[in-house]
Amino acid sequence: MDNSATLADTGTTRNPFDSYAYMRNQDPVHFDQQLGACLITRYEDVQQAMTSAQEGEQASE
Repeated sequence: MDNSATLADTGTTRNPFDSYAYMRNQDPVHFDQQLGACLITRYEDVQQAMTSAQEGEQASE
């Protein structure tokens, strides 16, 4: 899997576990060009992103 890889690929959707493991270890914030989305694969990174988003919302109120 490289930076141009996509989770929309049928091979990946049939067995995504190797791709998920690769992203967690090598590319934890992966931009999937075909999906047009960032995929955050580590729990700690998701927590940080959600906390930052919530803090940003509160600051703009």
